Amino acid sequence: MINKPINPYGHVCRVEIDLPWEIAELLVDQGPRLILAISDAIGDRKRDAERQENRTAKIKADCDTRKAETLKIGAEAESEITRRSNGSGQRNRIIKQLASEYGYPAYELNSIIRAYRNDQKERRLRKQHLRALTLHLQGFTHKEIGQKLDLSAMQIGNILCSSSLLDSIKKAISDVNEENSGGSK
Repeated sequence: MINKPINPYGHVCRVEIDLPWEIAELLVDQGPRLILAISDAIGDRKRDAERQENRTAKIKADCDTRKAETLKIGAEAESEITRRSNGSGQRNRIIKQLASEYGYPAYELNSIIRAYRNDQKERRLRKQHLRALTLHLQGFTHKEIGQKLDLSAMQIGNILCSSSLLDSIKKAISDVNEENSGGSK
């Protein structure tokens, strides 16, 4: 049994341990080495956990950086396609030209552009969800919100009841904070 009464008015902690005599004698004989070994093991464990945490943070930062760079390439390519095509409908030919300019195979550039478009779509939806919730909290009905956002009352109801609404709000707020801080995505 270990009893650790804590004195709130001092820097002392009293510990009582009920042990068989054989174990008590072993602790007295081996105590300092045992405590040192335990201390070393705990230190190793803490260092390993810290290294793993640092490694995970670095991997996430690298992943976020690569994603941001990929989305930037997608945005540039999409803009260039729009500029060059002028509504001519020669998108595939332009993608092939851009792919050779960027040094990517056409299918990979197409994937990058698709990732950029999906990211933009998710951002628009998050902003739309946040706007719907804001209007709802201001007391507007689903029909009134739908008219303001060019959606039906049923779509507004689905948005407001969506389980992913909270995630959309958090991401939209982080997007706004990022835009205000000068970040680019």
